Amino acid sequence: MIAAPVEETPEPVVEQPVEEIVEQPVKVVEVPKVVEPTICGRHLKSIDDLKSFPQFKEGERGSSLYKFLTKEIWDSLHDKKDALGVSFK
Repeated sequence: MIAAPVEETPEPVVEQPVEEIVEQPVKVVEVPKVVEPTICGRHLKSIDDLKSFPQFKEGERGSSLYKFLTKEIWDSLHDKKDALGVSFK
């Protein structure tokens, strides 16, 4: 004996009066901007070209700047100027 296929009945749609529908606030999530590192070298024409923590090419890693500049120092001083207006950059 072959059983007949059982058809599923769709669930009824429950309609709500418009007064009962409450709009939920939209949560805006700020995505952090990804900043590409600045590759240091002779191609940089001014300090304005230095936009982020400097990275050095393999052959240019003998400088004191490469040895001693840390990301923490850069983050705290990159936008600072001294009393004469000379930029840390």
